Amino acid sequence: MLQVDGWVDVEDLSFAYREWGKGPLVLLLHGFPDSPGTFHVLGQSLALAGFRAVAPWLRGYGPTFSGAPTSLAQLGRDVLDLADALQLGEPVHVVGHDWGVVAGCMAATLRPERIRRLALLGLPHPAHFLTRVFADQQQLRRSWYMWFFQLPELSESVLCAEDYALIDRLWSDWSPDLTTPIPHRAEITETFDLGGAEGPIGYYRTVFSGGAKRDPDERALYGPVCVPTLSLIGANDGCVGASLAEGQEQYWEWSLTSRIVEGCGHFLHLERPRYVANSIIEFICDPQRPSALSPPVP
Repeated sequence: MLQVDGWVDVEDLSFAYREWGKGPLVLLLHGFPDSPGTFHVLGQSLALAGFRAVAPWLRGYGPTFSGAPTSLAQLGRDVLDLADALQLGEPVHVVGHDWGVVAGCMAATLRPERIRRLALLGLPHPAHFLTRVFADQQQLRRSWYMWFFQLPELSESVLCAEDYALIDRLWSDWSPDLTTPIPHRAEITETFDLGGAEGPIGYYRTVFSGGAKRDPDERALYGPVCVPTLSLIGANDGCVGASLAEGQEQYWEWSLTSRIVEGCGHFLHLERPRYVANSIIEFICDPQRPSALSPPVP
C-alpha cells in the first residue's frame, strides 16, 4: 500500500506527498514513469542536512489524480501553489527530475522570487531539449516513446500490459548501469493502478497540444530562468543524450552550474545517490555559488 505522509490542498486539487525531515522546504518533483519514492535516499539526506523535503505525486498521478496538465505552464503554477501552501512568505528550493525539470523551470521563470535554488536532474532546459530533439537523429530514436504516446488508448494499453513491462524496459534502456531492480517499483505500479496511465502519458500529448498555446503563461517555456541553477545529467543516459546539455545556458540570466556525471544514466539520483545528494546539498547551502560550466565528473 502506498505510503502517503500528508495532503495539501491547492486550488481545486489535493496533492498527496511523501516527506522527510524538518526545516527549510525543498520540493522534490518526480518524472515519468516514476513516483515520489524515487527520492527516498535524497529525501533522507536532505533531512539529515536540516531540510524538510516534500515529494508530491504530481498532477495526473494517483493518488493526486486530476488528469494530465492542460499546459506546461500549469505544471509551473502547481509548483508555485505548493510552495505557497507549504511555506508561504519564504522562497523554497526545488529539485526536479525528468518532467520535474519542466515543472521547476516553468515555476522559476513565472515567479523567480519564490524559488531560492533550482536543481535539475536528467533533462536540460525543456525548451533547449525540444529545440535539439528534432535536429539530432540519435535523440529522435531515443525519444520514440514520445511519438508512440500520441496514440490514444493503444499507448495506455501497452504501458499497462504484462504488469507494466514497458516501465521496466524504459528504466533498463534509460539507466543501463542500474543493475539492481527498481527499488520502489511497487509504489510506481500502484501509482499507475490508482490514477491510470492516461494522466502520465497525457504529459507528452500536452507538449504537442494546440490548446496549450492558449495559456498566456506558456511563454515561460522559453525562459529566461533567473534563479541559481544546478544541472546534472548522466553520461550514459539512454533517455536524454548528455550532449543535449550543451548550449542550454542561453536560457539562464543567472548562474548555471552544468555537469555531466560519469557512470550513470537517466535515474542518476538512484545510481550515484551519495554524489547527487552531496552536490545538491552543497549547492543549496552555498550563498555565493558562482556561475560555472563544469567538466564531466569522474
